[in-house]
Order: sequence, then structure tokens, then C-alpha cells
Amino acid sequence: TVSAEITPWSPENPKLYTFKVSLSGGDELEYTIGFRQVRVDAQGFYLNNKRVKLIGINRMQNYAYEGFAMPASAQRADADLIKSLGFNAVRCARYPQSKYFVERCNEIGLMVIWDMPGYKYAKGGDWFEALMQNIRETVTEHRNAPSIVMWGTRTDDTKEIPQLTRKVCEIIKSLDMSRPLYGVRAFRGGESLEDVYAYKDYEKHRLRDRCVYASRG
Repeated sequence: TVSAEITPWSPENPKLYTFKVSLSGGDELEYTIGFRQVRVDAQGFYLNNKRVKLIGINRMQNYAYEGFAMPASAQRADADLIKSLGFNAVRCARYPQSKYFVERCNEIGLMVIWDMPGYKYAKGGDWFEALMQNIRETVTEHRNAPSIVMWGTRTDDTKEIPQLTRKVCEIIKSLDMSRPLYGVRAFRGGESLEDVYAYKDYEKHRLRDRCVYASRG
């Protein structure tokens, strides 16, 4: 229960608060949080009951030559660059992103759409168990981040595996009911198990690529 008047977090006004927890042993913990409401319906995406057009870009974190060995300053600079180019949203694709990038998105008002890890591969056994554990850890670690507005449920560019998607949806909803789920897919059809149906239209990409190649002779 919050008795004080709260300013909602938004891209235009990314208001953050410090949440302090006092433990019985005398220790104290601090978390940076924000308050905002997200919902999706047939008319669009709503943030704090206001319809918002998502203007986004996809982000890959692995830098050339350095890979993932990039300092916090570089991760934060990425968020600043995306925001400065006029985007209000970013899709963090295929693998867990740096916590410093998410923290900076909280601070500057950049909405994050977080994908589940994986690319063109999905199966059972140990792989499946590792994926479930990774999803639990990710949602638990980042569910207080106001910048994250949707959780992804599907392995990128992988064919339909309904039983996998159902389990992922179940796990995420058990840990966080405050965000809609979306399932990015590269193949038509399949079950719509999430709140948002997301389809990667590769035909447009192929047309664009053909035009680029043609212009280069």
C-alpha cells in the first residue's frame, strides 16, 4: 500500500523511486523502482491508460572484437544513442542483456521488450530445463524495472512448439502478472498463446535486400 501521491513512469517523464527494505537482522536493501501501467488490446498499446505508438529498434549486445566484455559505460551509452535517435522502445533479442543497459533505460525512459534466449533451436531434456531456469532468473531479476513493458515467450526464428510456449507463458505469469506477453515468430500460423501476436515479415526484408543489391550493381 502506497499512501503518497505517485508520479507514473513514462518515456517523457521517467520518474523513479528508491524502495528501501529493512531486514530483521539490521541489514538494509535498496531498489530503484517506477510505477506505471501497461496493457494491450485490439486498438493498440497503452501506457498509463494512454495509447502509445511503439517506435522501436532491435538491439544485439555482442560488440565486434569485444563480444560481451563491454563495461557499464558502453552499455549505458547504447541506451542513450537509441533514445537520441528518436526511438521510444527497444527489443532486446535472443539472449540476456546487461543489467546496466536496463538500468539506463529506466533512467531515460526507453521502453524495453525483452525476448527469451535462444535462436533457431529448441528441444527437450537438459536444454529445456536450462531455458526454464534462465527465464525464472531473468523475470525475478528484472521484474521491478519499469522500462520493461513486455516479456517474450518464443525462441527467435524457431518453428512452432506449442508445449514449450505454454510452459514459458505459465512460468512468466506465475512470477509477474503486470506485463503482457508477446511471441515473435518467423512462420505463419500456429496457436496464439500470448497477449500480443508478433510476426516477422521476412518477405519485406527480402524485397528490401533485393533492392539494395540491385542498387549496388
